[in-house]
Amino acid sequence: MAQRSKAAGQIKAQTLTAIAGLVVAAKTLGLASPTADRAAAAATDPCKAIWYLDKLSDHIRGLLSRGEENRLNLENQAEQLQLAYISTANGHKKIGYGILLALATDRLAQQAASIQQAKRPMTAATQKLANLSATLTTLLRMQNRHQKMTATPTKGTAVATITGSAAVTCTYTGQTQQAATPLCQFPPEGEDKLGADKITLTDLTKLPYPTQKYTDELQADIYAFWKGTVTNTASTAAGTPYCSNDSPTYNNGNIGGTNAIGAIIIPKPHAPEMAPNSLFTSENSQECVQPTTDKGPYLDAKTAVLHAVCEAQKATLTITSSALDAKLADFKSDGQHASYTLAAMKGQGLLAATATEIDKTKAEEFLKVVFGTKDSAIEDDFIKPLSANKLSFAGKGKEQKEEANKIAKSNNAGIAIAFFAGQASKAEATKSSGEQAAVDPSKKSDSEDKTEEKRNGGNTGKPVCSTIQNQTECEAVQGTPTPGKKKVCGWIEDKCQDSSILVNKHLDLTMVAAFISFVGF
Repeated sequence: MAQRSKAAGQIKAQTLTAIAGLVVAAKTLGLASPTADRAAAAATDPCKAIWYLDKLSDHIRGLLSRGEENRLNLENQAEQLQLAYISTANGHKKIGYGILLALATDRLAQQAASIQQAKRPMTAATQKLANLSATLTTLLRMQNRHQKMTATPTKGTAVATITGSAAVTCTYTGQTQQAATPLCQFPPEGEDKLGADKITLTDLTKLPYPTQKYTDELQADIYAFWKGTVTNTASTAAGTPYCSNDSPTYNNGNIGGTNAIGAIIIPKPHAPEMAPNSLFTSENSQECVQPTTDKGPYLDAKTAVLHAVCEAQKATLTITSSALDAKLADFKSDGQHASYTLAAMKGQGLLAATATEIDKTKAEEFLKVVFGTKDSAIEDDFIKPLSANKLSFAGKGKEQKEEANKIAKSNNAGIAIAFFAGQASKAEATKSSGEQAAVDPSKKSDSEDKTEEKRNGGNTGKPVCSTIQNQTECEAVQGTPTPGKKKVCGWIEDKCQDSSILVNKHLDLTMVAAFISFVGF
């Protein structure tokens, strides 16, 4: 019985030990340094630190560069949508392009604001990092300096205030020391933690910084000696290390000459001590180290760098998504862009100006007319035409035909917008549901328009209106016109088009009229 109790006690003790081990392991894993901090801790010598600081600076500049690149891309997309919006006479498509243009305008503004907010702290950090890298390079050269003997040692009597009571003095003035050429290997060999992709601001809490001894001090070993009879030493030739009567050479510790006096000075570098320093005031704090101005050159410089990098680490530079990636579901009553649908419906008079929510059914009916019913309607009928359908405009020279995306990238974007603005003003009085004349019919990709043409022409055996090239033939097409229209086809904007308006027949006439009267918002 006693043995059984003893065995049970041992098992219990072993179990508790195992549990304690698991707890320690779990804590260790939970407190593991992030990748960015492991990279900072791996920069243990000046060469590794120079590599680290340069790559961190590159990383920060890369963030700003990607933000600016995205801003330019969003700006170009907004211009494309503006061209499509202003050149489109079709009521429902104009609304659709207007909504997309509104989203693109906001996305562009968001990206610009994000860049503006992050630019100052990030730029300041790159400057401080570059200065620290340059300082470390200089320190590395000076700490590893070597003697450069060019002066002539001279035997004499005492030197006032230096060797004032000495009988004999060997003077060597103007001795120089040559800065070393640092032989750093980039990237550092065998340091996976210092990979360029691991040196980031993400979760960074520490920065490698040299110790004060390494930054503020230069040291040397000095050996003073005399050999033979001091009074019998003599001045020697330039470049020799000490005063001697003959052969003033120094090789492997051997002093040349029978009589000699002097000192051997050997520069000795401080140990290249680098230590990770916290960017924050304490381990559990998120408050950045504050720069000092009265703690001495070392601490003042150190706190300035830590503060700048900390502020950059806390700055957020968001890469804003493109309006061209929006889906139809995004604009529904529960979608992320429902506010744009709400604004458009208010602008059409379909909702009260004080409305804060959209009726789900009304919103879907509205979007069905504006964009269509397919999930891919926005991409197929609004985005793809930006690079497929050619817009015809005239500026200083002859008429030009280009896709919206190409016009936006060219120097003609402003001319094209001015042309379409004038054209839209001219056509306002006779605005119809037809496509803008400037759109190349051969490039047409609006699936709803194609379906409508089939319904009013192709499926009944009569000609498709858009295929007819002259007004007489266009107006002579026989068939049953859309209710409220006198003819099947009409000559609109110098182009033969179907006289019907593409609307969902479940919508009431008030909404239809609102769409046709849309000018902009």
